Amino acid sequence: GGLVLAVAGMVVPMFHVTDAYPPAWGRWARSLPLWLLAGSLGGWLGWAWLVGPSRFALAATALAFGVLTMQRLLRSRRKALDAFRTGWFGLALGVIVTASLGVIAHSTNDTRWGLAFGAAGLVGFAGLGVNTMLYRIVPFLIWLHWQRRNKARVRLPLLHEIIPAAAQRPQMWIH
Repeated sequence: GGLVLAVAGMVVPMFHVTDAYPPAWGRWARSLPLWLLAGSLGGWLGWAWLVGPSRFALAATALAFGVLTMQRLLRSRRKALDAFRTGWFGLALGVIVTASLGVIAHSTNDTRWGLAFGAAGLVGFAGLGVNTMLYRIVPFLIWLHWQRRNKARVRLPLLHEIIPAAAQRPQMWIH
């Protein structure tokens, strides 16, 4: 989660031409490891008084990230709805769903909610985050390789021409 938050802080404003995340958000997001540590330590030592607030803080962080990211994407000055942007919309929505399932899982004894929370976290948050980033990273790495080997200085294709959106979109929807 921390990795996705850190990457989003740079990637969403840069690639989607949006406002930066608020400075207060950056300060709060940096507290994420402390909440993870507190919750883990509380669970290990049986301190329920520490586990509950830690889980709430983690869920609130995820929910805030999803809402802030969705706001930035909706106000983006770049309007192209390619697989990369759609993937980030999906990621923001996936984080909101994951956070909501986390709150439900914490407030009930039904283990199925915990399983749903874990699955949503892996697929809708971590998996979709990595998958979405690959829509830009892989073409960039290919372009960079071609650039270094391009001694004759011929025109290279643009990033969106290397792996066209038509090829990315079906894979994104399957995910």
